[in-house]
Formats: sequence, C-alpha cells, structure tokens
Amino acid sequence: MLLAPLNHLLAQQSSLRAQMAMHAGKVVAIMALPLQICFLVSEDGVLQATDAEPDTTLQFHFSLLPRLALKDEAAYRDIAIEGDATLGAEVGKVLKALRWDAEEDLSRLVGDVLAHRITQLGADLFGTRGEFASRLAKQYTEHWTEDAPLLAKPDDIADFLSKVDQLRDDVERAEKRLSRLAMDLKQSS
Repeated sequence: MLLAPLNHLLAQQSSLRAQMAMHAGKVVAIMALPLQICFLVSEDGVLQATDAEPDTTLQFHFSLLPRLALKDEAAYRDIAIEGDATLGAEVGKVLKALRWDAEEDLSRLVGDVLAHRITQLGADLFGTRGEFASRLAKQYTEHWTEDAPLLAKPDDIADFLSKVDQLRDDVERAEKRLSRLAMDLKQSS
C-alpha cells in the first residue's frame, strides 16, 4: 500500500531507481510506529513488499513524518539505523532525494497548460520550498507536544527510557543480592 507512492516517485526519477537497484536483493524496513513497511529491492530498483528479515532498519518517531516530508534537515538526524548502516544510509539518501513531479502527474489529468498553471498557483500560495506547509507542520508539532500533549517530547522520552534502564539495573542488583543471601542461608544451615 505505502510502496506504490514510493515506486511512483522512483519511476519519475530513474537515477534514484538505479541507485536502489545497486542494492538488489536487500531487505529494508522503515519503522515509524504504528507505520511499518518492509520491502525487498528488486533488480530494476522497484520496491516489493516482503515479510523477510530486514538487512537494515530505519527507525524514527511518527511525529517526524511531516518534517521529513518537508525535507527538514534537522529531522534526518533523528533517524536511527539498525543493521547494515551503509545500506541504511544509502536508502535514506535516496528517499531524501525523492521529489514529486506534480506537474507531470497533473498534466495527465488536465493537460499541460492547466497543470502548469495549477502548480504555479500552488507555488505562489505555499512557496516553492513549502514554507507555509513547514510552518504549519511545526505549529501542529508544537501544539501536540506542548498545549495538547498528544505526542511526547524527545527529551521526555529520553528521560523516561533512562529511568527505565536505571530501574532495570536496580532490579538486577537486588536479584543478585537476594541470590547471594539465599546461598548464604543455605550454606549456614
């Protein structure tokens, strides 16, 4: 389902599809829970759904999706790569370089002239680099993390995970102490 748009964008940019083809036979997973896609790279660079074990996994928080879609450079630093780091970095570069040729797609529906005018109007309204959409995405992200906390802040998540790790370590130490006490009791009786 999610691979069709990616394959469409790759079809519009043959050089990027050729870069993907260099990794034919490799399996890549992209995880932004609850969104998960796993695909096999075919010999022609087309992505095919698979349930195979991934060679690399690109994992990030779901809240990064709007920023990634808008090519926010800072958002790319929050992507964790597991497994084959080289493959993950290469796939990340290809996905980052994907661009939608909206005018080409619109021209099939409404003709070249009208498609050009529509895309020009869109650029005039929203800016060629999507400044309007970028500001809107940042405002919603801030709203969801500050005003109506639907999303957790990265610092809060890191703090929570640190506390979970500390608790786990404390429990392990307590278990070792109890084991030593139990052994001491057996030896003394």
